[in-house]
Amino acid sequence: MTVTAEYDENNRGIYRTLGAIAGLALMALSVGTFMNFFGVDVRAYILAVYYFAFGFFLFLSEIGVPYFRRTVLLGTKFGKTAYLIFIGVLCLEKSAWQAITGAYCLFVALVYMIASCRESRTSSNSAAPHIRV
Repeated sequence: MTVTAEYDENNRGIYRTLGAIAGLALMALSVGTFMNFFGVDVRAYILAVYYFAFGFFLFLSEIGVPYFRRTVLLGTKFGKTAYLIFIGVLCLEKSAWQAITGAYCLFVALVYMIASCRESRTSSNSAAPHIRV
C-alpha cells in the first residue's frame, strides 16, 4: 500500500462527513422552502421535494446503508462526484441559501473528484474510478 492510498484510507471518514453534511444541507434547504409559505412559486416547491429526496439518498449512502453502497452511482467516488455536480448545479438558483448549498455540493464533488483521481493513480486496476467508498 502506497503513502497516497494510506492517506485516502485514513481520510475516508472525512469524505463521508463532508457528504453527509451536504445531504443534511439539502434536506434543510428543502424544509426551509416548505416553511416559507408566501412568496414561493410552485416550481420552488417541486424543487424542494427533489432537494429533500436527493439529500436523503446522499445522507443514507454516506452513513453506510448497504443498499446504496452497492449502487454504481452512490457506491463509488466517481458516481458521487457526478451526483453532487448535478445537485450543486441544480441548487444554484436565486436564493442565497440555495447558492451556498449548491457551492458546498460542488466543493464536496471536487474533493471526491480529487480523491478518485488519487486512487486511480495508485491503483493498477483499470476500473479505478469505480473503487467502492
